[in-house]
Amino acid sequence: DLEWRSTLQEAVDDCRAALEWMPAHSDTYRIDNRRIAVGGGSAGGVVAVSVASAENTEAAQTSRPGVFALIDLWGSPPLFFTLGEINEHFPPTVIIHGTGDTALPFVLSELLAAKLKAVGVDHLLHPIPNAPHTPTAHMAETIETSSKFLYAILTKRIQR
Repeated sequence: DLEWRSTLQEAVDDCRAALEWMPAHSDTYRIDNRRIAVGGGSAGGVVAVSVASAENTEAAQTSRPGVFALIDLWGSPPLFFTLGEINEHFPPTVIIHGTGDTALPFVLSELLAAKLKAVGVDHLLHPIPNAPHTPTAHMAETIETSSKFLYAILTKRIQR
């Protein structure tokens, strides 16, 4: 459907504009342009998957760094819904998703994790048993899992 693709493209363009802004302001805000992670929950996760895909596919063809990591919180889109390709240039990804989610079913995260595995991308799928969409009762677990994953990437201790 052209309408959803247009809306998603506008959101992705906004995020990519923010990523383009960062290098010009890296000294002011002490940003390491080689270590920018993107993430989001629900619709924000859907957008973040497309941002990571578009940024890293383009970065592979240029000299600039791409997205360093992706934090996908209960926002895995159907694979046909992603703008850009999920390929070997996709960033290391942590996916946290409740198995009881009815808004964006857990199976979508399983499919994304399978695709990441198939193209050789470091990732972690962390299911939260029976948790619904936006599992607010599990925020401590979400923060801990995301933090440990990012730490592993930063210290190159990632485990598949």
